[in-house]
Amino acid sequence: MSKSKKRDEFSASVRRVLRERVGGLCSNPDCPQRTLGPKFSDKNKSQKRGQAAHIHAAAPGGPRYVPDMAQSERKSIDNAIWLCIACADKIDTDEKKYPADLLKAWKRKTEAHVAFLLDNPPPNHDAILSSVAMLIGSSNDTHHLDIPGMVKKLYEEKLEALDPRWKVQLDLIGCGQRYTLEPSNSPIGMILKYKSNNPQLIVATNDLMRRIYDYGGVCEIKDGEFALEGSPLFDFLLSGSSLQRVVMRNEKIVPCRVEILDDANISTIFGFDAKGILSHGERGIKFSILAWDGILSIHCILDYEKGNSLKECDTVSFPCKINFNIKNWDEIDIRNIPYFFEVFHFCNIVDKNKRMRIASKIDESPKMPTFHLDMGITHDEHFLALLAYVDNARTLANYLNVELPLKLGIGFSGDEFYELKVLAEMINKGFTEYKFSETDSSISVIFDAIEENIALLMENKSDSQDISITFEETTNQVITVFDRELILPPKMREFTKVVPKIQPVPNNTNIDKKLKVEFLPSEGCKIKVYFANSLPKASPHP
Repeated sequence: MSKSKKRDEFSASVRRVLRERVGGLCSNPDCPQRTLGPKFSDKNKSQKRGQAAHIHAAAPGGPRYVPDMAQSERKSIDNAIWLCIACADKIDTDEKKYPADLLKAWKRKTEAHVAFLLDNPPPNHDAILSSVAMLIGSSNDTHHLDIPGMVKKLYEEKLEALDPRWKVQLDLIGCGQRYTLEPSNSPIGMILKYKSNNPQLIVATNDLMRRIYDYGGVCEIKDGEFALEGSPLFDFLLSGSSLQRVVMRNEKIVPCRVEILDDANISTIFGFDAKGILSHGERGIKFSILAWDGILSIHCILDYEKGNSLKECDTVSFPCKINFNIKNWDEIDIRNIPYFFEVFHFCNIVDKNKRMRIASKIDESPKMPTFHLDMGITHDEHFLALLAYVDNARTLANYLNVELPLKLGIGFSGDEFYELKVLAEMINKGFTEYKFSETDSSISVIFDAIEENIALLMENKSDSQDISITFEETTNQVITVFDRELILPPKMREFTKVVPKIQPVPNNTNIDKKLKVEFLPSEGCKIKVYFANSLPKASPHP
């Protein structure tokens, strides 16, 4: 039987003093996390989100463990560093990246920083504004100055002075910065050099760069894999140790209006606003359209012909592909699926009409060029069948007022789809009607053998005269939809223009038994089936 390893833990006094020496801050200089604060659910309590971590592990096998360290040293404050929970986990998962010397340096730096703040309180707000106003040479009332905006603009101008060929925009993102660089006039040549020796990465990047050169787009360069040369501005930005990635983007966002045309390509059947992403290169343009929170995406590529640019064209026609991303619909109540009606309506129309018109303002031209897209959509019968099944299921769920989560991984048969469709039509119309011709020899029906139904049969007994008669069911039909059983209300069945062939009814017939009756249809024979209760009808589509 193995014994558990004994850990040399810190005492409560060591943990308290360690926390107080850094003022409750995480000792990682790159982490802004505070570890102490109020507990709003209880005004008499506070909350702690930090811990005393071991620089050298508390037990054998732990990170940075020193076997010959005395127990008293291992439990002392010299072997402790105060960290937030995230940083404490991080230093123990990669001891090579976070050696003991680095952790000790963190501790010294944070304690020195807190000690400095104790002796040197920060200046008040007015003093800061006045100092910044003097720095930027403004004599205006500092309370009405956009100080952050003015400092940002000043920094952008300094960066542009490094290479006037670039226009720079600085955005503050959380604790970091994002620099957006655009050529001021003509394209700027840059050299991309590989730092990595990974052949697969090099081939994939070459292919991506070729596509961007041909049609435009986006390319992301991660720090350490590549180097960009050809501009002193890039030399300055890429020299920063905190740089994480560079994204080359040759595209712009343009507002769009998407319209599906009729067979004559004139009238609009269905239309909606969307976001367009346009990029262009030496061979042509790439145009993507996103709508309904990314559920619908349309992708098009146009090759230039005879050197004509898009800006010179009034109308352009080219094929496109349509994709749908509905994975976020899974497990959502089908009554509340976002953009379901738009997607279902769009697919039904596209299935019948293969032409679409997209109007957008391109390159700030005063004209509104029109794209005529010949939709290269693959007829996906499974997707259309799923949407139709969900549409009928929504009608039933609304009628029964029940929650019914959508399960994308569950299939259904043709019989199940037909049964659900009949129920949805009954709800929307109020009833389902079946018609029979005189060529039908007979209609056999099984009823619940209840007193009301038996009395109706006996009252309308006839060998030749057609009658109209309505029977009530006492049992509830159960239907399975998306792996859930739904109990339906009892149904009523109304027969018109039929001649019942009634056999003698046994005296010992019980209400839990069934009674089979055969009808002969007359001319104009109909059967209506409807629910017996008075539940509200399903809400119509918007």
